[in-house]
Parts: sequence; structure tokens; C-alpha cells
Amino acid sequence: MNDLTTVLRQRILIVYSDIEWRDEMFSKVLDAYPHDMINKMIKSRCGCWIELKDGTMIRFVYASDAARGIRANKIIAQPGIDETFLYTVFRRMLISDSDMYVATDTEVKHAAIYYIDEDTRDAK
Repeated sequence: MNDLTTVLRQRILIVYSDIEWRDEMFSKVLDAYPHDMINKMIKSRCGCWIELKDGTMIRFVYASDAARGIRANKIIAQPGIDETFLYTVFRRMLISDSDMYVATDTEVKHAAIYYIDEDTRDAK
């Protein structure tokens, strides 16, 4: 593998609490990439991941303490996962602190912005 590919590849975690949401997100991720970029993919009740030809690994992880120990460049979380839990369990997995996101139905937002907006909505 050449140096550029090594630098470009990433480890992405998609954190879910609902298996139907996970399946929907799995389909969205597959649709986002051309078919010839996908090296392997597994989707089962027990495990779910996509590996791209550049070495990028996209893993779907259930939101629990059992996910500890996995390192990631980026985390995308399902809306509705408790902010405190997300930050205490999953933030430690990030290689860079600023790459945590929450996937809504219409967009993917930075987690800090998502939770600030949610607090503002609750206050009204």
C-alpha cells in the first residue's frame, strides 16, 4: 500500500441504538460510494461494517459500554443517544476531539452544534 493511501484511509464509527436506523444508515452509506470503491461489506444481526478499497473502515457499533477500545477518526451517532453517554464512552475513541457528528433525517451535524440546538429547543 502506498503512503498516500495510508494517509487517506480512515476509521469511521457509526453509533446506533436502533437496528432499523442502522440498516437505513448502512444503505445510505453504500449509496454514497460508487460500487467499485467497496472492497468488502458485512451486514448481519451481530456485525455490520463496510471496507473501502483505500482501506477506510466504516463500522456500525451499538451504543453500549461493550464498544470501548475501538479507535476512530470520525464518529457519527444516531439522534436520541444521550449526550452524556456519547461523550463519556465514545469521545475517548476519537483520534481527534472535533470529529463527532449526529445524523439527522436531513443532514449530518457536528455533535456540539446538534446538542446546543437541542438544548435551545427544549428551553422554548
